[in-house]
Amino acid sequence: MPAQELKGQILRWPVEKHSRSFRVFVVEPAAFDPKKHAAIFNGALTALMRPEAKPADPYRTQRNVPVTEPFDLVTFPEAFLAAKDLTQALKQIAEFDRLGCVHVGLRSSENPNTHLLGVTEFKSLIADLSTIASIAQDDLVHLKAWLGSQSDDGRFNVGCLFSIDANGRLRVCLHPKMVRSKFEVGVVVDDYMTAGSLLSLITLLPDSKKHLSVTLQPIICSDALQLDADEPGRLPLNCVNSDDANVFDDTLPDHIDIVSVAACTPQPEGHENEAAYRVWHQDFRRTFEQVGNGGAWHRHFHATFVLANYLTVPTKEGAPRPKSYGGLSGGFIPMPFGEEELPDFAQLSAYGKDKKKDPDNRWSIPARKLEASFSSRGYVAHLYPDGDKTIVAKMLGFTITALPRDTPHWRPTAAFARFEVRTGSLDESGEVVTYTKGGA
Repeated sequence: MPAQELKGQILRWPVEKHSRSFRVFVVEPAAFDPKKHAAIFNGALTALMRPEAKPADPYRTQRNVPVTEPFDLVTFPEAFLAAKDLTQALKQIAEFDRLGCVHVGLRSSENPNTHLLGVTEFKSLIADLSTIASIAQDDLVHLKAWLGSQSDDGRFNVGCLFSIDANGRLRVCLHPKMVRSKFEVGVVVDDYMTAGSLLSLITLLPDSKKHLSVTLQPIICSDALQLDADEPGRLPLNCVNSDDANVFDDTLPDHIDIVSVAACTPQPEGHENEAAYRVWHQDFRRTFEQVGNGGAWHRHFHATFVLANYLTVPTKEGAPRPKSYGGLSGGFIPMPFGEEELPDFAQLSAYGKDKKKDPDNRWSIPARKLEASFSSRGYVAHLYPDGDKTIVAKMLGFTITALPRDTPHWRPTAAFARFEVRTGSLDESGEVVTYTKGGA
């Protein structure tokens, strides 16, 4: 079968913006267990959207009004939410006046044994979403045209990034995975992923002109890697930096600020002084290095990556147990780490040089802070994989104090800060997940 013609969609959403910082949450389920995913998803959004009354101050004369903490992006893992559950959630969310961006990987509602959506189910999902009164129909135009040209036997891995914009409209970006992982090369049709051929970008346009626009690229797991593709070189990070970017109908932003990655990937285990640790897979680390080095990926030169993964990932029957290790949900920023120490629920691994041990750049062993002799160029900060079995999911929050392209070179201020963790537990019915601030 000849390769599908590459297409592009760039969506522009007006947003309220009161600061140049960018507040992020990543949700890390304890295990890949589709029966619990809707509860984990709904509980996370409820926790972020539910007003919380601040402690009363006897010296204040103003009314103690409950407020919600604004967020800019929440990212969930790959193959996470059933398509029907997404539709149901969006019909309720559409009633809200504002909502930050939410990125989630989808799975089939028709076939519980696969995360891939057939063309018929994909079209049905779009039709269901189109009935929501407040949805911006323009967001679906390029997607419908692209999907209409696909073969009826296609099987797609689909992600969704949605928001409520500054005008109260529901904005939705559905994007197919472009790079097949080794787990998506099935021996039967239902398990064999069709490579998507639609590039997707979203530019957030602040209502105040004093703030810069922010461009997001939502992708799914192996889309972030330099792997073999059906069409050589057709990788999402490559395409927006090459002549392939000409597929976009309109002007393309010069910078990709945030790459949101819905992931389901095993992480290797290493050992240091007989102590075991997990570290991000080397293919992801190579991507982070390439971002920092610039070169061919000039639009991603200042990009921050936001990554959500399962703490333990599914394995094929008979696979060795270490392959089930996952986790490390968090973010990568191509900026140096300071002398601070992360809270006990988080760790970091930095790229740079240890002046005492090695003349070459390398990745540091995950820890809460860097050795004094280590000079970093960029770092990954992530949840510590403690494996507490009483927790069904964790939500890590952190603030990007300033986007790297929006920080002075002489006095850089971009960094991850304001870390917090929320732990999710099931109620007695097994249907509701409640998130608690702090915890293990």
